[in-house]
Amino acid sequence: MAANKIVLKMAGAFLALILVAALGAYLLTFAKPFTPKPGLPKLGQVADFTLTERTGKDITNRDLLGKVWVANFIFTACGGPCPTLSQHFAAFQKEIARHTDIRLVSFSVNPSGDTPPVLTQYATKYGADPQRWLFVTGEKIPLYTLIETSFKLVAQPNYDPKAPPSEKFIHSTRLVLVDRNGVIRGYYDGLLPETYPKLKADIDRLLKEPTPHATPLTISCPQCYP
Repeated sequence: MAANKIVLKMAGAFLALILVAALGAYLLTFAKPFTPKPGLPKLGQVADFTLTERTGKDITNRDLLGKVWVANFIFTACGGPCPTLSQHFAAFQKEIARHTDIRLVSFSVNPSGDTPPVLTQYATKYGADPQRWLFVTGEKIPLYTLIETSFKLVAQPNYDPKAPPSEKFIHSTRLVLVDRNGVIRGYYDGLLPETYPKLKADIDRLLKEPTPHATPLTISCPQCYP
């Protein structure tokens, strides 16, 4: 009897060893090793700038530190892609409504035409929340230099003398995602609806990254509300 028990115990132990070895072999052969999801690339630092918001107040890149923000590039008389870009921002504004540390920033590429009152009227048309969606412009040369050298996108007048007012400026339709430290982390096609879920997911990733010390930005603009 005792001998039988010993044999059974040895057989059980041997079987257990076989199962452990088989499991190990399976994991080594078929199981994918866990690798942390890589962070978004760092594609360049946004240069210092001072521009004018639709309120008439100056806004600088330092005002946006501590915020995750998305830039697009428009002009109010644009009859091409700008209405689509602005419609998408208007919808996206609602998607991010629960977050207080995300900003949308529309850069006008028509400094002479898009004055603060004109930008305010345009922003009202799209229901832009002045605390969440900013409209900025500035002097032509510094503004274009910022867009071309810092954001690495095109912005220039259309030199065709026959171009109608709705086509007077050439600009990119790309969106630029910028993190809390003012570092560019992604570019997106602003005209495609499928862009925005991906953009939202990437913003959520950036919100989990460390936050630098920053002074909160407050925009006072009673006339911005419909």
